[in-house]
Amino acid sequence: IETGFRLIDSAQGYGNEADVWAGVVASGIDRSEVFITTKIAPNVMREGTVRESVETSLAAFGGTYIDLLLIHWPVKGKLEETWKIMEGFVRAGKVRAIGLSNCNPHHIDEILAVATIKPVVNQIEIHPYMTQQEVAGATFAKGLQVESWGPLGQGKNGVLQDGEIAKIAAAHSKSVAQTIIRWHLQRGLMVIPRSDKPEEIASIAQFADKLPGVHKIHLLPYHRLGQDKYEGLGRTYLLPDILPPENEHMQMLKKVKSKALRINPKSVRIPDEDEETLKLRSTFEKCLQVFSNVCDDYIQMQLALK
Repeated sequence: IETGFRLIDSAQGYGNEADVWAGVVASGIDRSEVFITTKIAPNVMREGTVRESVETSLAAFGGTYIDLLLIHWPVKGKLEETWKIMEGFVRAGKVRAIGLSNCNPHHIDEILAVATIKPVVNQIEIHPYMTQQEVAGATFAKGLQVESWGPLGQGKNGVLQDGEIAKIAAAHSKSVAQTIIRWHLQRGLMVIPRSDKPEEIASIAQFADKLPGVHKIHLLPYHRLGQDKYEGLGRTYLLPDILPPENEHMQMLKKVKSKALRINPKSVRIPDEDEETLKLRSTFEKCLQVFSNVCDDYIQMQLALK
């Protein structure tokens, strides 16, 4: 809070709700200036005590309100029941917004089929070694924001020591952590980084500058993505997170690229071309070339992953 962070992520399963509230009170800032997230634990979903657990969470937060309440993990057969209870807390004014965590697209569909209040976010694990392209893309496509937990690999998987990311960071006089956070933000993701060291928290907070070249994190060699453990695929920076399945989108890119290359700007006849028109023609030519290069990069990368 002293550094400037105002979103605090907690959970019933973390056992930190009362401590979070104690920190907010000790900071002296107004409750309205802090955004508190907490999550419903899987065990209370199985036990049928969701309503009681949320009341306990509210009491831990000083009897005020919860800004964002999430289902921590999808529990089979319990999603609809839990969601209806969460909607009740929203209508009662005790919870401001509700959402999901660690959900795959089919879980989101299950909720959307019964929801009268739609989820606003899906909080999933994302870092450079687990890009979650397909899940993130599907989440965006369904109208939910994506929030990255463990954005720095929880400091355990070597991502902070990655030599290629270090080169990108050094080129911009940034730390590896700052560069990775910027990679998340330039994908349109929300991030909830954490550290127990004040100096690291202060450093992470300084990621406002856009970093050209940070998209190259997506092009790390595939072995570093942990093929046996993770399902994430890299992507190039000009392509959206929302993509059809691999074979289909590779064919689509090749087809679109071939059509784009058949366009010859010089063959387009425009009467009385002035300086402004010539500039537009030149820009168009450059855009076609950039698009062609991006298609090539992505196609080659996908072939390398096979």
